[in-house]
Amino acid sequence: MPMRDPAEAFSATYAEARAKFLAAAGARGYAVESHVHPSARGAEGEPLAMDVATGGRGDADALLLITSGTHGVEGFCGSGCQVALLGDDAFAADVDVAGVAVALVHAITPYGFSHLRRTNEDNVDLNRNFALEPGGFDPAINRAYDKIAGFLNPARPLPAPLLARLAFAAGLLRHLLAPGPAVLRRAALLGQYRHPRGIYYGGTGLQPETAVMIERYRDCLDAYPHLVLLDMHTGYGPRWQMSVVCSPLEAGEPAALARRFGYPRVVKAGGDAFYAMQGDMIDCAYRLAAQVPGRRIFAASFEFGTLGDSLLAGIRSLRATVWENQARCHGAGPGMAAVVAREYGALFYPSDPAWRAKALADARRALEGILQAEGLLGAGPGAAGVGP
Repeated sequence: MPMRDPAEAFSATYAEARAKFLAAAGARGYAVESHVHPSARGAEGEPLAMDVATGGRGDADALLLITSGTHGVEGFCGSGCQVALLGDDAFAADVDVAGVAVALVHAITPYGFSHLRRTNEDNVDLNRNFALEPGGFDPAINRAYDKIAGFLNPARPLPAPLLARLAFAAGLLRHLLAPGPAVLRRAALLGQYRHPRGIYYGGTGLQPETAVMIERYRDCLDAYPHLVLLDMHTGYGPRWQMSVVCSPLEAGEPAALARRFGYPRVVKAGGDAFYAMQGDMIDCAYRLAAQVPGRRIFAASFEFGTLGDSLLAGIRSLRATVWENQARCHGAGPGMAAVVAREYGALFYPSDPAWRAKALADARRALEGILQAEGLLGAGPGAAGVGP
């Protein structure tokens, strides 16, 4: 299956990405349903919407559902993958022959996509907001976060570059010594429900975007006995390597799944390889599937690595996240807006055309391996050995 030129599939702004997605869906003959934000506008004053394109066989028993922009700014890569897939005639023919329906959800968090934030307009991280269980938004969840909240969310303007670096380094050193790196990592990334202006805030209840997606998952599970859900993200993992991140609720073990998929990098959330999350979307999909008898599901995140997985890369990633939120909430000193934009771009949307081409190739390889393993795609000439 040929890849599109990354320069065609990828975009520089949310408005451009949405236009490309809608055009590609229309050219493919897919139906589009748009959930337009009732009040917020984009960075260029444009309307914001979660767009859903559906196509494929109308009599299908299986659905491939691919989502992007759960973390807004990470939507650039996911959008590029979706546009490339819509433009691929061979893939469309393959899923049609296999009897698979396709749904592509573009920009679950359009506000963050347009304004270059991970969150929606209320600073809610939607991948900490898919909580179905009673008490899922309890402020007492992750009390360890309270001990590091001052470091993660400084309540002052972000100073000039040198002072900002020194302040972050001093705070990091203090918290690496106590409570230690493992506790710091888990407390920072799990999600928290007590600090509304803090990073990784999960909200006080389901957000409108989350409610729309949960309803869609229920509809999909009612209509299709077999669901494959793939959610696109960037930032985590080895540099220039996509990871398939599975839920702890997935029965298969990573090594066995990697062999089944013919893809080398498969991990599970909650272990040493990937952090645990409260209110995770993929976990939510598994729990919803368990409520419908006879349903088969495989769901995972595609995580496209950017800075790498070294200790220094992890520190740089955390620093960029802290600085971006601090600048948004409290303002930034001279020169820092450009520094934050550069660091955030490197973390979530590298500009190197080779990285974007590799992202498309890795996504295609993993996608086809998963569909073949799930019995939804043959291993014929159009489905094997894809990508450079």
